[in-house]
Amino acid sequence: MKKLVSPGIGLALLGALAFSLVAGTSPAGQIPAFVYDSKVDLFGYYMPTADVKVGRFKLNNLALGGQDDFKKYLAGDRMATYAPMMIAFDDVTSPQKTNETGQPYYTNAPRVLPAAFKVSGASVTFAGHDKQLGEVAFKGMLAPYMIDPKFKPEQREAMSMAALTGDLTVNGKTQKVMFTWFGGD
Repeated sequence: MKKLVSPGIGLALLGALAFSLVAGTSPAGQIPAFVYDSKVDLFGYYMPTADVKVGRFKLNNLALGGQDDFKKYLAGDRMATYAPMMIAFDDVTSPQKTNETGQPYYTNAPRVLPAAFKVSGASVTFAGHDKQLGEVAFKGMLAPYMIDPKFKPEQREAMSMAALTGDLTVNGKTQKVMFTWFGGD
């Protein structure tokens, strides 16, 4: 698969954005960049291995769409409630309801959509903003088995080690996080 970069973004801007994400600063005010060049389909939900809390919010998952989702997004096909990379939180003080499969969920569950993301090789970088959470950034690395095309989804799910590790920053507070991989229902 060839490298996909949104139109109009030069290499210098991508470098500056990558530096600001690594340094933990917000890309606010910069032109958002979206880069995806994975050679394997990373679709799935990356579930935290331990509770990660920020005030009344708890990290639910980091979700990555399929390769076609990234292609459509990079081509400009976007929705207000979905992106091929987003981070979901639960407001643990909000009321709970039951979904169609009988599982409880919180009624206030913000999804942080990207202002910028980069998925390249084992590197995963994200920056976004939510009106309740503020600035949200993630910088991490996928486990080698996640980017090995020989590993099938059922093999990924059976792994007992972390699929993704990194730093999650919410409103300037950084926490180390580890995720397992779940392919969905």
